[in-house]
Amino acid sequence: MSARIPENTVDFHTARTEGRRLAALFAGALLLFGLLLRWDVALMAARPVSPTLENLAQVLSHSADGKVLFPVGVLVLGVFAAVRRIGWARWIGAMLLGAILCGLLANVFRGLIGRTRPEAPVEQGWFGPRKDGHWIVGKHAYSSFPSGHTAAAGGFGLVLFLRGRRWGVIGAAYALSVAWSRVQLGVHRPSDVAAGLLLSAVVVFLVRDRLRAFLGIHFRSDWAPFFPIGSRPRKAQGLADDSQDLVPT
Repeated sequence: MSARIPENTVDFHTARTEGRRLAALFAGALLLFGLLLRWDVALMAARPVSPTLENLAQVLSHSADGKVLFPVGVLVLGVFAAVRRIGWARWIGAMLLGAILCGLLANVFRGLIGRTRPEAPVEQGWFGPRKDGHWIVGKHAYSSFPSGHTAAAGGFGLVLFLRGRRWGVIGAAYALSVAWSRVQLGVHRPSDVAAGLLLSAVVVFLVRDRLRAFLGIHFRSDWAPFFPIGSRPRKAQGLADDSQDLVPT
């Protein structure tokens, strides 16, 4: 008698197909990033000037600021935990973890890369951690690439791809809106925010299994969150009695 194959086992053909799609996605993202490096100046100059857009960009940008995103997120998490909606609390916690990890990595990379901000009244360029014999790590004028706000927003929003496509689209829309706001305000170039989005996408993909374990869910397809084709979130076995609330509806 043949052994029963676990329901969440991924066959080789599916894994290979979705792996190719994932590779194509990142290849396309890298190509777009390369084009943005060439178009940075033109795209910055083409920004529409509008007080309404500026105000909207300010709101969106501040929403991804660590002084706003994390306190508000912790407050919402606490409210859900207090009313025993443990599933929602775990989702908010996972999104905050994604934002923290991506934001910290972005800060490390931009400190080492040392690209000047477009609005900074200094020599423009890529200078690394030192310039003219002085350390410039942590200086605002030399911390443009990648965008920290965009990376944090991406880490926060792209975690929702673990919930499924529809939730993932909502999270991606938030990340893209923050990316737009940073360019609209003139504090980052398009390539800066593209790098922040790409960084957050890679990080969420790499830590997806840890996040699934934290959330108590798994997928038939191991290539989620970016290609959850035919893969619905499923509750893990052996969860606590409140596990019926792990996946919000």
